[in-house]
Amino acid sequence: MVVKNLFELKSAKRVIVDGNTLENNWVSGQTGYAVAFTPRTNAIGGSGLLAVVDDITFTNNVLKNVSSGFTTLAHDGPPNCLPTNGCTSVGEMKRVVLYNNLILLGDTTQLGYSNGYGWGGIVVKELTDFVVQHNTVVPPPNLGYCKASWYFEISGTAPFNPPYSRTNNIWVLDNVLCRQLYGPAGWVGQAPYVLTDYMGDPSPVEPRFLGNVFYASSSDKLYPLPPRNYTSTVVKTTNSKSSEYQLKYPAKMETSDGRVAGVDKSKLASAYSAESGSKLLTRSEVSTGAPETKR
Repeated sequence: MVVKNLFELKSAKRVIVDGNTLENNWVSGQTGYAVAFTPRTNAIGGSGLLAVVDDITFTNNVLKNVSSGFTTLAHDGPPNCLPTNGCTSVGEMKRVVLYNNLILLGDTTQLGYSNGYGWGGIVVKELTDFVVQHNTVVPPPNLGYCKASWYFEISGTAPFNPPYSRTNNIWVLDNVLCRQLYGPAGWVGQAPYVLTDYMGDPSPVEPRFLGNVFYASSSDKLYPLPPRNYTSTVVKTTNSKSSEYQLKYPAKMETSDGRVAGVDKSKLASAYSAESGSKLLTRSEVSTGAPETKR
């Protein structure tokens, strides 16, 4: 059996995905992303020349024991969409919101996980009108950190010449992420031009990049970020069942809406219970590979 992704939109408009648990996804037929927002207009295995992925709301979902979280595609194109195979429209992905989702990355010692990306999500070049807010990415339980929380896939090497934003109207707000944002130019704060090249349009970046809490493993350098963002080697979520997945440290920081950064467990549990008729599982009740070593 070939495992691909758990949920994919290739041609869709005005879709709401709320209150679901999607679980167990690893590297096999694809590279291990649980959820894919990927317009496909190419004639070979595509969804037609009118295919778009527009006006999508993905909220209050749990991605459990996955190799990686989300992948995106701004539009279809070579080598898939070519006039020679009858493809005359590349389509688009626009106005997509990922809000209050919990991503539990799986133990990398499991079969199929060791070669996975271990990313919370990926933002591709030319992506437009994309919001990532109040999500929490929990690293693999055997590592305590991930390869990248959100990865900006932007072609070329830094510094970019000429300098310009590779995306348009991207918002990264109030998330708790298992590592600093990363891409081919380096960590977001590595040099002044990096964040601008990733998401500088419209200017300035700061109103669209705030309220986030990032983890830096011991091998990572702490880089300066725009005001109202926080990076530390001690960012943790609580382990108690009563408040699991809530941010423990820092306890208070300024976010875009005044709420605690990361996933709101009460909203998540309410949506989950409404859809499934059962309670949201705690981390200790969730199968995500081998248990952590007791200290």
